[in-house]
Amino acid sequence: MTIEQEKEVDTCYAAMVNTESFVIPYKIHVDRYVIAEVNPQKNDAGDTYWELDKEWTKELQAIDLLPASLPEYQIGMDSYLPAIGLGLLFVGWFAWVIISAVSNAQKSDEETSNHEHSDNKPSDDS
Repeated sequence: MTIEQEKEVDTCYAAMVNTESFVIPYKIHVDRYVIAEVNPQKNDAGDTYWELDKEWTKELQAIDLLPASLPEYQIGMDSYLPAIGLGLLFVGWFAWVIISAVSNAQKSDEETSNHEHSDNKPSDDS
């Protein structure tokens, strides 16, 4: 593609993926499709992109720069794994806090009952 400065850049058809989160990501979806500049060192889409409207899409399809049937981007399970792992870590920590609190409460009750029994024991000095 030729940009405003008459410079040719490598581009690709790309999906803009949106991640919505509150502490951990809970929704990952394709927001829109764009034409993105390809970073040649990484062979990946860079930070520069151009909005792809229906008219421009038809123009690019007419000159065979885009296929007639555009592929849909599929978000893989690997996109969700960090969120799932963080969620499981949080649940594990929360369970540990509850179990520790219950265990400490039981120990406290046992110590209190043992102390009460020793105070009520008759003395051998009489």
